[in-house]
Amino acid sequence: MCSSPNEGFVDQERRFGCAPADWFVIGGRWSGTLTRMMLDKKKVEQFYKEFEKKYGWHTNSEIKRKDRKKQAKKLFKKYFPNYTGELIFWRDTYKDLGYEDDAMIITPQIYDELLKEHEGSYEDGEHFWDLDYDEVNPETYIGKKWIVCIDYHS
Repeated sequence: MCSSPNEGFVDQERRFGCAPADWFVIGGRWSGTLTRMMLDKKKVEQFYKEFEKKYGWHTNSEIKRKDRKKQAKKLFKKYFPNYTGELIFWRDTYKDLGYEDDAMIITPQIYDELLKEHEGSYEDGEHFWDLDYDEVNPETYIGKKWIVCIDYHS
């Protein structure tokens, strides 16, 4: 049993702390996921294949990483010329409050891809779908509730 006077969601103070997480950020390694879901999947796949073929994804050099990001932005514009948001990859995964698109009002597409399989429940034992304990259903979720990407380590 935890006897911490500072028990909360995040705790890095003690070696054997009781908090559910020792670190978390909004978005993090999953930043851009919601936006990626809203884009044409075939075009996203084509972009990834073309980028891999032309440039390759992995590099250890900071200079090359900056070049890769510029190359990715240019190529991404080829597939998504009207896209104006933050690039969906090469983001700061430690940005505490994430990026603007790491939280969105639930759309039909997001509902179908992430929530539909959980209809009739508000949690699955590991994840809470609704902290108001509203059961998942399209009438009360789509256009009315937010979904937020959280990256946490426990």
